[in-house]
Amino acid sequence: MRKFRITLFLTFAVAILFGFGIRSQIAKNRAVHADEAEQAHTFLKLYNTGSYAYNPNGPHGPSLYYYSLAAEKLFDATGVMRPQACNIADGKSLAEETPNIASLRFGLFGIFAATLALVFLAAKFISAGTAACAAGVLCFSVLSAVYSGYYVHESIFAFAALGLFICAWGLLKKPSVAWAAGLGLFAGLAQSTKETAPILFASAALAIAPEIFLSLRENRNSETSARAQKYIKLLCVAVLCAAGVMSVLYTSFGSNPRGLCDAFLSYAHFAGKSCAPEHTKELLYYFKLLFAQKSGGIWFGECAITLLGIAGAAIAYFKRKDDDAKFILAAFGYFALNVIILTLIPYKMPWLLLSAATVLCIPAGYAVWTAFRTKNFLLKLALMAALALALFAQTKQLRLIAQRFHSDPRNPFVSVHTVSDFNRLQKRVADCAKVSEYGADMPVCVYMSQSPWPMPWAFRNLKNAGFWTGDMPIPENLGIFEVVITDSAHQEEISKRLDSKKYKTSVYGLRENLLLYVFIKENLFSKLLEMQ
Repeated sequence: MRKFRITLFLTFAVAILFGFGIRSQIAKNRAVHADEAEQAHTFLKLYNTGSYAYNPNGPHGPSLYYYSLAAEKLFDATGVMRPQACNIADGKSLAEETPNIASLRFGLFGIFAATLALVFLAAKFISAGTAACAAGVLCFSVLSAVYSGYYVHESIFAFAALGLFICAWGLLKKPSVAWAAGLGLFAGLAQSTKETAPILFASAALAIAPEIFLSLRENRNSETSARAQKYIKLLCVAVLCAAGVMSVLYTSFGSNPRGLCDAFLSYAHFAGKSCAPEHTKELLYYFKLLFAQKSGGIWFGECAITLLGIAGAAIAYFKRKDDDAKFILAAFGYFALNVIILTLIPYKMPWLLLSAATVLCIPAGYAVWTAFRTKNFLLKLALMAALALALFAQTKQLRLIAQRFHSDPRNPFVSVHTVSDFNRLQKRVADCAKVSEYGADMPVCVYMSQSPWPMPWAFRNLKNAGFWTGDMPIPENLGIFEVVITDSAHQEEISKRLDSKKYKTSVYGLRENLLLYVFIKENLFSKLLEMQ
């Protein structure tokens, strides 16, 4: 038994190291997504000025920004050099020592570590072995690997989603002020992270409803009323804790009282966004991600972990009288309900699946632990072979996404992603600033019909970089700009407005099927050639 525990511990340690290693590789290599750039831009205002006000029509809740502020201040206080992304010109030439995308991404690794630790809180209701296996499975999750270091709200939201469910179950089975406070804190954090938190609340309530019903049926006596009164008091504690978290974060620690009201006004904006036709996907969109789909001749998917999760739920069903099996079934129900609700919403994005995928790792870990504990030699041999195959499949998926498809539109785990070619453009503009007589004051014009992000973030330290949309007139003084960037919709019009003898043209990719035409002044272009 001792050798078995040592082997399990070493296996778990290797899984943790691999999990952080593969996430580090993805965070360094991946091009900056437009959403990441917008979030980073919002955060930078908080970092530089110390002020932030929640925008109900803007980029989700305040928790991401205040967490990142703490992480970046830790970089500042410790003097640790901020991580730099690979192949991205986000260094001193343009960004100086300010937070960069890489440091913001790596800061979120603390949330992933906290999520792994949170899995072990579930050991109050399942075995420590199951918890360790669940944490190991999470390390190999493709969705988790892609979005653990993706600078958007999802990793914090997934952390809150897992904590919310564990504390809800704890309050049901072991009612106490601690579990009630935990439920409230995680519920408040979830709501302060994304406006889709009610989906989590509904999924959690429905997932534990059967257990509540069975508990009431088994306790039809005089104690039922007293027990109900106790739960009502504890739920009041939970509501107060949730309200406290929301009040602190949405009001920006009291400096913006209107933020708490705006938290509820935001539902109208995001309800409209959920039906936006530009991001409407097919009904089976999430199921393809959870299982498998072919894209660009390559198979992608989370099939191995999904099948393990289903297997764990099936095993738990046959042991449903056991307390740990009840928890596993409820966790799987929480996952399934979350996916079903998300499926019914027309607006679909791969990162919305992260919370459900994180919870799925618990029943998947239960299946893995059951395989380890099987005593029949032949059956155990077969199960170990199946686990080895699942491990191979997940490792292959992670290597594909970390090394080859981290910024490729063919990767279905990313959406509307910036292509790697944008890194070349970012470097080219940075090089132009180096050789320009204006330096960081170099005038740059970006005129596009589509969203220019992540360029406003990439060029944030170019003081004279201007951005115009297609419904605005082209600047009359277009010829004064050292660099002019436009998309194919306006390429011909911009080209006519510029003196072809004074500008050299290059073409770069921004997103799938979106090319950028870059006009660089002849004298700058000549200097760039001399640098090579």
